[in-house]
Amino acid sequence: MGNNQPKKYRNFMIGAASAALVATAVAPVASAAQFTDVKEGNTHAPAINALVEAGVISGYPDGTFQPNKTLTRSDVVKMMGKWLESLDYKVPTDYKTNPRFKDLTSKSNDELLKYAALVKDNGVFNGYADGTLGAGLDITRENMAIVLVRAYDAIHKTDLVTLVKETEFDKDVTDLAKAKAEARPYIDVLDYFDITNPVAPQFNPKSTTTRGQFASFLYKTSIVELEAEVDTEAPKLVYTGEKTLNVEYGKEFTAPVVTATDNVDEEIEVTSVITNEAGERLTAIDTKVPGTYKVTYSAVDAAGNSAEDLVVTVVVGENPVSEVVSVNAVNAKQVEIKFNNAVEKNTVVNGNGDLQNITISRTVAAGDNRDADTFKGELSKDGKTLTITAVGNGGAQFFSGSYAVTVTDDVKDAKGKALKPFSNVVTVDDKVAPTVSNVEYDVTNGEITVTLSEPVKGIPSIFRVNGSPIAVGTVTASANNTKFTFAKPASVASGSTASVYVTGVQDYAGNQLEASTSNVVITKDDTELQVVSAKQLNTNSAEFVFNKAIATSDNDIKSALSVIIDGTVVSGADINVAKDVNDARVVKVTYTGTSSNTTGPNYFYGNASSKDVSFVFAANQLKDVFGKELPATTKTVTMNKDVAAPMVVSTSISSDKKYIELKFDKQITSTTNTNRNNVTLRKDGVAVSMADGAVSFANDTNGDQTILRITPNSAVELAGGEYTVRLPEGFVNDSHGNASKAITASATKAGVPASDLTATITNNGGTPNVFQVEFSEDVTAETALNLNNYKLDGKALPAGTDIYFKSGAPTTRVVIELGDESINFGNSTTPGQAELNVSGVKSTTGKTVKSISKVVDVADNTAATLVSAKIISNSLELTFDEAVNPATLGTDVGKILADLQIKSDAGTFAQPATGTPATVVTEAGSDNKKIVITVTAQDSNWTNVINGSNLTVTTKETGYTGRVTNLVDVNGVKVKAGVTVSVLK
Repeated sequence: MGNNQPKKYRNFMIGAASAALVATAVAPVASAAQFTDVKEGNTHAPAINALVEAGVISGYPDGTFQPNKTLTRSDVVKMMGKWLESLDYKVPTDYKTNPRFKDLTSKSNDELLKYAALVKDNGVFNGYADGTLGAGLDITRENMAIVLVRAYDAIHKTDLVTLVKETEFDKDVTDLAKAKAEARPYIDVLDYFDITNPVAPQFNPKSTTTRGQFASFLYKTSIVELEAEVDTEAPKLVYTGEKTLNVEYGKEFTAPVVTATDNVDEEIEVTSVITNEAGERLTAIDTKVPGTYKVTYSAVDAAGNSAEDLVVTVVVGENPVSEVVSVNAVNAKQVEIKFNNAVEKNTVVNGNGDLQNITISRTVAAGDNRDADTFKGELSKDGKTLTITAVGNGGAQFFSGSYAVTVTDDVKDAKGKALKPFSNVVTVDDKVAPTVSNVEYDVTNGEITVTLSEPVKGIPSIFRVNGSPIAVGTVTASANNTKFTFAKPASVASGSTASVYVTGVQDYAGNQLEASTSNVVITKDDTELQVVSAKQLNTNSAEFVFNKAIATSDNDIKSALSVIIDGTVVSGADINVAKDVNDARVVKVTYTGTSSNTTGPNYFYGNASSKDVSFVFAANQLKDVFGKELPATTKTVTMNKDVAAPMVVSTSISSDKKYIELKFDKQITSTTNTNRNNVTLRKDGVAVSMADGAVSFANDTNGDQTILRITPNSAVELAGGEYTVRLPEGFVNDSHGNASKAITASATKAGVPASDLTATITNNGGTPNVFQVEFSEDVTAETALNLNNYKLDGKALPAGTDIYFKSGAPTTRVVIELGDESINFGNSTTPGQAELNVSGVKSTTGKTVKSISKVVDVADNTAATLVSAKIISNSLELTFDEAVNPATLGTDVGKILADLQIKSDAGTFAQPATGTPATVVTEAGSDNKKIVITVTAQDSNWTNVINGSNLTVTTKETGYTGRVTNLVDVNGVKVKAGVTVSVLK
């Protein structure tokens, strides 16, 4: 059993320094204090002596140690506190005024108070769910395991539970199932490091612990050492405790070239190559993504001699804080969110693929398919990548432009911990052409499937196999238009390699698919079909694994199978057969016990404790995907009776946040005890009443009824806090009549603590460009009115923005008004959208607001400006810097002329008193930046003015500051006044 676990860190460095990792430990000494009741040769004597010498434990005034005395919870608190204190952990100064447990007061034992504060603050000893310590109660061995491992983690800044969980090893402890679910991984840690006694495989988790036993456990835990994983071909890697990996590297070499790749051989950025005070070169690679990283050093000396490349492999483990690593556009149809740790699927997507606790919206309305408003999400198998696809408008919607993405802390990681909230803007501008990423042959149904790198608009127009065309009408597309499938042409022989050519389609951004030719092997397999393993899967199911995928349907497999118990063939009505949906080599056979003549429980072994069951597959009835048939096969499986009580393996808050969900390790059924009166529910230690129907059952993702739901009130979302559920013994049974033990389980609903400073963001009075930020308590003017604490679409607020406290709420509500010439999209009828972010604002009591972002409405307040003018025949053509909309004035062209001063040395144009002075048309085309005014001379001076020298046009301010009276741009903003341009003729 080796200690070869990878350390956990996110930022590692490699360079010339070399240091040794030495675990801070209590070392045994020869001159330790001796006790009259600890004789030489006592099993626990070395540990007792070492811990006494270190000041962690002590004896009694009469000179005894009393190694056989049962240890209480207060004894453990004091010992663990002294261990931390011996390693320079400081006792909190408020331990008397702020007792950490509800059953301690300022008058409690001083030593217990200070060490209780020390171990609680460092996460070593958390007490009971109701906040009490239970100081006088005996500590169980399972709780001792938890405390020891947490203490080690606190001291060494590691996570032994995760390290051991990721490592395969031979387990010595045989009664792990008797421990509560929370304690099992901690007991595994003690088992892995041989802290438990391998001679006695029974850990006895519910038993008490003696002083002598605890001394041995504590000493063995204290001397555990972890090593950083190294490449044995390279110089030794060591972990310094400061997230730095150091590599010996000759100082005589200069200007090293450093490259790094990740575990899929994609190059990653080397963020810095630095020299420390000792002159050692260090390379830093900052990553939030767990995995294996390879760093290569290449260098030459001053004479130009090359050093042999030095390659170092580093393993980066999971960060304990779960968060979003990145949000990136994959293509015009898909956006990808990456997490550093696996997340719980039902907290990001529901069963229909709809997004949960994640919002994505365009910051500027485009008025076309880019206004994607319907999305589907798909979580990767490892739970770390969520791919969001725009699917609205019959699948034709796509991304283009900027989108606000928000991920709330209602997203949970795989361990049930809340994700760190995230908000940012992602810009999508897909200029990458789609490519063929894979071509494969499915021998099961004789089809070839071409997979493209991204969704495309429709089916490619050209497919050829070995040069022969495939009719497009015979090609079927996947739901997201990335996979295209067609039947293998009869002319292509099995066992051959076919050439597949495809082209003729665009992605949603208009990028053309690159013409591609790929080879695909038309698989052929002549090996015999066989059953390679047969075993009991659970109490009423057996599993059969074949050497190849099975093509025969579930019903036909069932027809070919005879199940024989005690010489009698079981009725087919009592048997269910199903291939694994993810692996067609695996077949599950389940005894359902559903026929009318079945009287016993639904398991193979009847009332016996064990039974040999024969499974007979008839000859030549099962076929693999290559057409090979299974010969007559008989497998005997010993089915053992399940006598274990159902146990809770996880407790969580449901995705709709309305109930507490307890998941058991097996299927459960209701009993007469299953009603609300037998359930004790507490929220933060306070009793919660429940209505009728509060207790219900649900199926897990495999369709098994393993979930018990507690619903305090089905119509209301649970408030934030810790919920503790207590169920009496026998509350539920498993399918074989085993009753559950008494259960206490807790789950936390994330909420905003009352002590936090929070903010809500709205448009003030529903007005675009004017925003209101309301804080949960009084804030300082210095921070609340600081424009640097607010960002719009990730950028500083535009120049001219006004910010002030709202009248009537001078210390909690801030109003932000964007200045003129700051927004150039959206209008009052159809506002655009932008993301407003608030951070850095402080309350008058010193709290800092939790960073929050919200999509707000904005409207164009940037005026169109006249940029040029010229005479064409008898008409005046005006050009503006953005689209204008004279059509809003109807036929009253005189209003446009009233906004203009047309002047030359011959005079100023004056409209005639009567008649139609002019006609106006907008420029042909799409940008609408030009208008053409044709003036009818009539009795006006038009002809003289335009023929005069120094002809100019000026936009006039006639009643509006800085604006004309009538002419507007397409967003309804009046054209800028006071602009003069010379007219070309």
